[in-house]
Amino acid sequence: MQVIKYIFLVIFLSFIKNSSISQSKINSNLPTNITLEKAMDLAEINSYKVKAATQDLDYYDKSETLSYFNFGPSLSISGDLTFADDQRQNYNSNIPSQSESIALELSQPLTGLITELPNLMAKKEFKKAASFDLLAERIKAREKAAEYFLNVQQAYRNIEIKKTELTSVADQLKETKILFESGDENKTKIDLLQFQAKYIESEIKLSQAENELQNKINELKTFLNIHSNLTLSYENKSYFELRNKPLESLESIIKKGKNNRNELKSLDNKISAEKYNLLHSSAAYLPEINVFARNSYEKSSQEASPNDPNYIYYPQTKFTYGLSLNWKIWDGGVIADNQMSILNRKRKLILDKEESEININQEIILAYNNFKNFNENLIKSKDAVNISEEALKLSLLKYQTGDLSASELILVQNSLTNSKINLAEMRNNLDISWLKLQAALGDIPKITQ
Repeated sequence: MQVIKYIFLVIFLSFIKNSSISQSKINSNLPTNITLEKAMDLAEINSYKVKAATQDLDYYDKSETLSYFNFGPSLSISGDLTFADDQRQNYNSNIPSQSESIALELSQPLTGLITELPNLMAKKEFKKAASFDLLAERIKAREKAAEYFLNVQQAYRNIEIKKTELTSVADQLKETKILFESGDENKTKIDLLQFQAKYIESEIKLSQAENELQNKINELKTFLNIHSNLTLSYENKSYFELRNKPLESLESIIKKGKNNRNELKSLDNKISAEKYNLLHSSAAYLPEINVFARNSYEKSSQEASPNDPNYIYYPQTKFTYGLSLNWKIWDGGVIADNQMSILNRKRKLILDKEESEININQEIILAYNNFKNFNENLIKSKDAVNISEEALKLSLLKYQTGDLSASELILVQNSLTNSKINLAEMRNNLDISWLKLQAALGDIPKITQ
């Protein structure tokens, strides 16, 4: 009976497990609604480079903590098993005497309190550098996620524009066909054929836009490392356009970027860390002085003789304490080689900083110029759409009265479609350049700034 209950319990637990697995698979396919801000937040969480930078910071944090123990005492245990061929266990035996010893020693460095200080300071600088590296990777992840998100948003807008165009062409094709078949002398076979060709062309463009959307969505999902379906919440206008913040001068922006970029701060800390490493390496030339206390237990197979004062009675316990001095007079150039390696790393870091300053300055200027250009041309793009819409209204009236051919009307429609796409791209590029400018200045990219 107990066996039957056990079997039913196993089957029931297995059923629950399988149900939960299937449920998780179903949930993984549920649509995930994300905004631009949420996409950037997800990038920080799921970015492999951010995770790697977090691990580096965790390592340097623990390494700094362990460095404090170098200032404290160390505890060691040692043991010996010794055979003395010139000493016998007793007068009647040729067996060498055997001795055993074990010692427990507590040692407190004295000079180490000074020589280990640069090592601790170096670890602190590396930890600071790692925190700036992490912040830089977070900024890069958010910047890239924003670009992918805005590209998906642009693809959605393109589809809406292409759908509107297809609907408009379909209405005009239907109207032209009715007029042509009714014998209207203003609508020829050429007009009908041109609209039929335009309709097919619009279908192809819509299909291409839908395919482009899927590709952009897959790029975003891959970067964010999510596998569920995505739906986007976005604004019809650009995010910067809705906030309409004033633009600072290029000089103030460049100054802010140089003072704020985490890459430069990280390099400063790494250079400082190598300076401390050089001091720590130089301390190896100094003598090591330690205070020690040792308790040892010794045992020997050699028999003691009360008549011989040179014999020692075993087993015995000894407690000793005092100072120990260790001074390496010649190490074969090991310390010098280590110092050369440190100096080489330091010089490379200085060169990296100089190169980074030039690259960052250029990055800020490019981001600023792009942002300024898109911001200035946004108004012109809006005007182009308004003008194209008005031109289409007038052209439709002329087409209905026969004063305009189908080919001429199609050109006007194409102009309006292109103007709408250009405006959508201008808004998209404005937001991307705005967020890239934030990143170039060392700020966390946000749409709420």
